[in-house]
Amino acid sequence: IQQYGCKILSCLSSDERSDVKQSIISIGGIDAIVSAMFKYPRDHSIQQAGCAALSGLCFSDKARDVIVSNSGIVAVVEAMIKNEDSMKAQGDGCFILAFLSEGGLEVKFAVDSTDALPVVQRAMKKYPNDRRVQLNGCRILSLLSNLYAND
Repeated sequence: IQQYGCKILSCLSSDERSDVKQSIISIGGIDAIVSAMFKYPRDHSIQQAGCAALSGLCFSDKARDVIVSNSGIVAVVEAMIKNEDSMKAQGDGCFILAFLSEGGLEVKFAVDSTDALPVVQRAMKKYPNDRRVQLNGCRILSLLSNLYAND
């Protein structure tokens, strides 16, 4: 059931209308997705559908806050690690992490603390011809590159 729920939320979140996305967030969709990803860490279908659904919900500061507060960063990084052979999961994961990294300094440190960078770098090496992986991987690297510049 979790797999189908994540797939349905993935389809709904791909709608361009922000009111649909906001409704998903308001009724706890992000929490349900992340919870399913944590509850079924070895289920590739749930992990991939969860990343796809979260990717579709990356559109507002509210979405960013809810993803971060529900441990979505960890869920996405773990999904990328467990689904290295899925170009779609890697692309979705890179997109989500790039979107989150555009948040404030606290969010950038949260992304960095999950060791997301090595995971993103592996995705970029594995999928050198995938535009989404490369573009968003570069966005993440750029956004996080100055975290320790003053150390």
